[in-house]
Amino acid sequence: MSQSAEHANHHPGAARPQTAMDSSDHRGHRQAMRTWMVWLVLGILCVAGSIALRRHREALTAQRVLAEEQARAAAAASAPVEAPVDAPAAIAAPAPAPTPAAPQVSATAALVETQADGTRLIDRRFVLAGQGTAAAPFTPAWDLLLSAQETYAPAAGSWALPPRLDLLDGKTVQIIGHMTTLVHAQVTDRLLLTWAPLDGCHGQAVEPCQGIEVQLDQPVDYDPHAKIVLTIVGTFALDPRRERGWKATVYRLDHARIVAFEDPRTR
Repeated sequence: MSQSAEHANHHPGAARPQTAMDSSDHRGHRQAMRTWMVWLVLGILCVAGSIALRRHREALTAQRVLAEEQARAAAAASAPVEAPVDAPAAIAAPAPAPTPAAPQVSATAALVETQADGTRLIDRRFVLAGQGTAAAPFTPAWDLLLSAQETYAPAAGSWALPPRLDLLDGKTVQIIGHMTTLVHAQVTDRLLLTWAPLDGCHGQAVEPCQGIEVQLDQPVDYDPHAKIVLTIVGTFALDPRRERGWKATVYRLDHARIVAFEDPRTR
């Protein structure tokens, strides 16, 4: 007999502790498996319950919607039907009164009518006093000069001025306006006469038909920042296509002289 066998025979209880340990591990493993299975079953039951509850709620919602639709249909079926009401017949608007025809003004010549006081009525719109001579100069109002904007539009390719302005061309004219200048000089013989106070030195725009370029026979000494109203007499000229000068206006007043530094209309 070998020494190992003899050792086992002399010590029969030596292998028992290992067998007891294996049995204990096996019991722990089975206990863990049972716990895991319990949690798995509980999880499945929770998911199934949640799904069943959601389906139950959806069924209740569908039943409620169906009941509301049936109630609305029943109410609509039982509502009385109103007979259609005929709309009142439209009342015809009275025919507009005939508008008198506008005076026919020639496109090539102004309509000039002499009035009882000796003034001229131009195109049945503008009153022009005077004779256009040095002894009795024309005294046009600014509305006559501003009316050139009706046809003069260089941006659109139209350089034509109304024929009524030809009455002033080359004639002696006396006009009242606001003085300014486009040059930074206190003594000058060139002025810009405008229908309203404008500051051309600081970029205020002057439309072509809103001012008259004045060439004085004698220079004038003035404050360029002062707001002065002038009465000026000179020879009126139309110049819509000139290449020289300020190109600020289409009107010129040549051989001009200042008659007054105040506005006679305020006296």
